[in-house]
Amino acid sequence: FINSTQMRAMIQIHGVGDPTGCGEGFSFLKTSMKGGFVKSGSPSSNNNSSNKKGTNTHSYNVAQQQKAYDEEIAKTWYTHTKSLSISNPFEEMTNPDEINQTNKHVKTDRDDKKILKIVRKKRDENGIIQRQTIFIRDPRVIQGYIKIKEQDKEDVNKLLEEDTSKINNLEELEKQKKLLQLELANLEKSQQRRAARQNSKRNGGATRTENSVDNGSDLAGVTDGKAARNKGKNTTRRCATCGQIGHIRTNKSCPMYSSKDNPASPK
Repeated sequence: FINSTQMRAMIQIHGVGDPTGCGEGFSFLKTSMKGGFVKSGSPSSNNNSSNKKGTNTHSYNVAQQQKAYDEEIAKTWYTHTKSLSISNPFEEMTNPDEINQTNKHVKTDRDDKKILKIVRKKRDENGIIQRQTIFIRDPRVIQGYIKIKEQDKEDVNKLLEEDTSKINNLEELEKQKKLLQLELANLEKSQQRRAARQNSKRNGGATRTENSVDNGSDLAGVTDGKAARNKGKNTTRRCATCGQIGHIRTNKSCPMYSSKDNPASPK
């Protein structure tokens, strides 16, 4: 583009290479500097150029072509700036049939002649709901409304998908809850069985103890007799060497442990 503004090359400026599709941008497709540039709104000169390929002369004026080229660049810049300065792209024109002289190439009607009908409900000064019908013919505004509608549908579909995933999660949680309840019931049953076994063991041990007490009542007298006989005896040991009580002669605490008279003393 910089080379084209310095008379080193030429671009189409408008046409199939325009990314906006409505003349608000530049087409950077290269074109011939020898009569290849076509001004917007003028008929195509492909047929004429093809018929004159064999001639050595050219039917275009270089100065006029450069002037038209510069004017087309300035007009495109103006249209581009004006489009970007619009704060509300959906704002309706005061007169829909009015055509801006600088935007003659911009389409104001759809090719299929379809229009957008919008019915709105508004309250008037008396609080009564009134219907307001609006007809939109500008294809750009119609496309904007369609995009907003499609975006709303996508948002609704996303919400529905999230709700569906939540429902699936709730079903999984219910299944896990039932499994946990079943495991808890099994644990409670096992604890009850364990407690019953322990109680049965305790009851069986007490019964065996009572039987042993009843069966061994005759032995108790014999045991008591032995205890009575042993009760009078002194079981404390006396040292045979020194005669003291509490140890024997082989104990090192004996005062005569190392004496010659003690046969247990080390030699």
